[in-house]
Amino acid sequence: AAHVSLMGANLGTLYHELWREVTWLHLKWNRFLTFFAKEEERIDLMNSTAPVFFSEVQRLIAEDVFIHIARLTDPPRTRVGKIEKENLTLMRLLDVLSKGELHSTIKGKLDELLMNCQFARDWRNRWIAHRDLALSTKMPGYVPLEDASREKVERALHGIRDVMNGLLRHFKESVVAYEYGIPALGDAEALLGYVKRGHQAEQDHLNALRASVSPPDEDVP
Repeated sequence: AAHVSLMGANLGTLYHELWREVTWLHLKWNRFLTFFAKEEERIDLMNSTAPVFFSEVQRLIAEDVFIHIARLTDPPRTRVGKIEKENLTLMRLLDVLSKGELHSTIKGKLDELLMNCQFARDWRNRWIAHRDLALSTKMPGYVPLEDASREKVERALHGIRDVMNGLLRHFKESVVAYEYGIPALGDAEALLGYVKRGHQAEQDHLNALRASVSPPDEDVP
């Protein structure tokens, strides 16, 4: 209701749904960083307790983030056979905004964003949502996937925030600090806390068992 009151029915409704998507995307990425981009001690903990599981978690969250970035920057409509499908995407903002300075500003931001999101779209289209045959079998002349790094994700997220906050600033002198979202209780930090305490309890138990075993008597032949 606040967004509709601020921007009008069409733009306010679209902005609100995009705001929800962008917020959720940043929460996912912050979860990834909590697991895999904090202290080295956390990496050691995961590798010493359940390395296979946490490796899969790393892959799944990263791929989900790539999909989410690609989905947010898809065309406003796609065609499946003879059916045209309408999409919730940042690109739809250009359909709703009236031609003028704001439209031009947002278009410029979106054009830059699309370039910075190409890596995510490549992964989504040729590896996650579909498996490109030439890529999978490394046929002669196959095109490798675009490099996907933490820096590229951060650049894409910065561009997404720039579009959303560029629009918000036009109507209200404020921005949303999506990157500083507060995780819910019971998220990654809680899980790692339990894993750490469980791992320490196991180590304490093993040390107690070792201490309970008397050293051999060297005088006995």
